Amino acid sequence: MDLKTIEKMPNWLMRIVKETGRGINRFNMIEDGDKVLLAISGGKDSLALAFTLAVRRRWLPIKYQLHAMRIDWNQYPMPEPDAKKMEEFFDQLEVPYEVMKADMFPPSFKGDFNCYLCARNRKRMLFDKAAELGFK
Repeated sequence: MDLKTIEKMPNWLMRIVKETGRGINRFNMIEDGDKVLLAISGGKDSLALAFTLAVRRRWLPIKYQLHAMRIDWNQYPMPEPDAKKMEEFFDQLEVPYEVMKADMFPPSFKGDFNCYLCARNRKRMLFDKAAELGFK
């Protein structure tokens, strides 16, 4: 489903969009003129949020920018067919999409691999990029 066919959105999907909007409004998460960097993993949660925020821009009185970014580890790259589908998804949503290629750990790292360190490195990279580009 893309933004051109949004009028045919199923009721369950429209409910997700509306409930997300209620949460955003209740906690003043997005304001007029904001630039929002979406951290994309490729999973259902991040893609659903990207879809919801892109759809909401069509009828909200406030204007905000979205930019999607995904970290692609050199050690575990996303398969090419999946990467292509991600690009197409964000093209349909009219949301700029960027992939940042990086090493999971610096070559000098001598410790054991664990999910905590990987997630922390990914978050640090995304926060640094968000600050650099002036995103919320």
